[in-house]
Amino acid sequence: MSAVKYLIAQVEKFEAANFMNLKYAFFAILSTAVLIYISALPGQTIWGNDTMSIRILFNLAHIPGYALLSFLWLKCFERGGNINRSPVIGFLILLVLVIFSVSTELYQIFVPGRTASSIDIGLNFVGILSGLTMFHVFKQGKTPITQQTQ
Repeated sequence: MSAVKYLIAQVEKFEAANFMNLKYAFFAILSTAVLIYISALPGQTIWGNDTMSIRILFNLAHIPGYALLSFLWLKCFERGGNINRSPVIGFLILLVLVIFSVSTELYQIFVPGRTASSIDIGLNFVGILSGLTMFHVFKQGKTPITQQTQ
């Protein structure tokens, strides 16, 4: 039991250093892992009968998937005003997500039944920008009292 208490104390100490919010970090890492897993699935596993409506649905799923991913990573590093003090951090997060998007698409060249698609990269980019927009909308919606308590 003392090992668990020690681990919790270390997590709290890390969060107190105002570097990152570990609650959001957990979900950001989990979302990243899910996207990597989904992009590595062979084509027939995802598409099934390969109807056009199913393809369109799965292609459009890129937008909310990457919107969630960018929102979570931005929230992860919002702690202590890191992104407010240095917009470079936010820019680097978005740059890494764009590189991640392109690399997962290129990786799909080697997955049976899958191909790399510039349309998917574009949809991923739209999702990343949507996540950035959501991040700023939620950030502006905070009242001064809410900002002080966090």
